[in-house]
Amino acid sequence: MPTEFPNRTNPQPALLGANGLNEDQAKSHIEAKEYSNISGLQKHNRGVWRGKKATVKDRRSVAVILDLEGNVYSELNP
Repeated sequence: MPTEFPNRTNPQPALLGANGLNEDQAKSHIEAKEYSNISGLQKHNRGVWRGKKATVKDRRSVAVILDLEGNVYSELNP
């Protein structure tokens, strides 16, 4: 997992306490950043949400991450 995420979607903290979101809320927040078809969404022990597969608007398949500040990151699926 890279330590830096150049594709950060939210430059300012927006969701303080995002680890309190349920799965539907996390999915809705990710979808609001123009991701769709999100699957495999799981909350990890530190409160970070990870989706195994999502589609971005240019139809690429990516993995998505929603951090505690409400930032959404993506990584290309191999």
